[in-house]
Amino acid sequence: MADALDLSSKVKEIKDKTKAILESDANSNFIVDILELSETQDEEFLLAFVRSVHKIFTTFCSRGKLHFLPQQRRTAKDSQDPQDVFSCWLHEKYLLTLKRLLHLLSVGSQNIKEFSLCTLMKFVVEEGKQKSPPSFPNDLFRQICDVLFDGANSMKYCIERFVEYLEYDDVRFYVLKNLSKFLGNLSNTKGRSQCLVENVFTMLNQIKMKEKAEDLNNFLFEVKKNKKGKDSDKKLEPSFTVLKQQKKVFSSAWLSFLAVPLTSEIHKKILLNLHTDVLPHMTDPKLLMDFLTDSYNTGGVTSLLALNSLFVLIHKHNLDYPDFFKKLYALFEPNIFHVKYQSRFFHLTDLFLMSTHLPAYLVAAFVKRLSRLALTAPPSGAMLAVPFVCNLIKRHPGVQVLIQRKQVSWQNYTFKVHLTSKIFFRLGKSLHLSQILYF
Repeated sequence: MADALDLSSKVKEIKDKTKAILESDANSNFIVDILELSETQDEEFLLAFVRSVHKIFTTFCSRGKLHFLPQQRRTAKDSQDPQDVFSCWLHEKYLLTLKRLLHLLSVGSQNIKEFSLCTLMKFVVEEGKQKSPPSFPNDLFRQICDVLFDGANSMKYCIERFVEYLEYDDVRFYVLKNLSKFLGNLSNTKGRSQCLVENVFTMLNQIKMKEKAEDLNNFLFEVKKNKKGKDSDKKLEPSFTVLKQQKKVFSSAWLSFLAVPLTSEIHKKILLNLHTDVLPHMTDPKLLMDFLTDSYNTGGVTSLLALNSLFVLIHKHNLDYPDFFKKLYALFEPNIFHVKYQSRFFHLTDLFLMSTHLPAYLVAAFVKRLSRLALTAPPSGAMLAVPFVCNLIKRHPGVQVLIQRKQVSWQNYTFKVHLTSKIFFRLGKSLHLSQILYF
């Protein structure tokens, strides 16, 4: 009971001191008291602290007494005017407040983390407004990004809360730019925590790139774009208003991230949507060739998931992969009918083997391999394999020699009848003959 009363009195104290500061500059020393009182773990008090500092510094900013620009601070520092001295002192307390909020964003409870994040972003807006013309204050924003990416703690839910800011094209640009620098600074470190990989992937997974230049029209700070004009005028436009620059930082961020050792789970999640969410927005998709070939050589489910992106590189970007069909053939193992992504695998294999220019012996190898696998496959797998084989034979007439040859030995004929009967026996009544022949 005593602790509750003590907490209530502290919350009331911080509210009273905040009110006094806003009423008169003479009470500004209470800011020091408020910062000292914030050294606690109690959530209710910390919420009151965050509300308090937001009111205090936004009010001083609106009154023109909080100098954000370096030139203003240098002028005030050399001045003997009491107002300039007060502005310098106020800016020092502002920096201490930012440091405290960044700390709460890192180690506070989830409620405190999100509240601190929103307050810090409001300070980003205030700093940007003080510039002439208004522009993005990346110095503060980079510190926020470093906390969100840091591997000391899981920031998944904070990043999901941050999604509303990623709708702004300038915010998205600086997130990607800061992420590339953050990962670049970690290039020489030996250990990388799992939290760091998860935090970065969560952020990248939330980023949705624009497809057209005219779609870049939503900014946190108002920017006038030069749609028509001289080239010299267009060079003066901020980088985040240019689609090519957006793609450049997007590519840099992804390449930096893929160079980091990934967990098996994150690796699979990346490959799952890489062909739809990443490749179309890369400045040069072929830069992912090494990552995809390494993924394809890993084996198992990882190889299956890498097929989608490899297919895009081979068919749309002229990727030369000499051993592709050899490695694709090696993926046809008994466990292929028990993996989660078997439907996607068979769909992509069908696309790879669709070309009529493929040699008959290559297609025949897949037909024979899959027919043998169908003998030991579960009924659901056989229902998938048999129509697939029939389609291959119908699409490539040269392969029909496997089932229809004028001069055939009795042993080969017996083998075919034995193979077909076994497949039908395993299928049972779940698939009619007409479905097999005319799928």
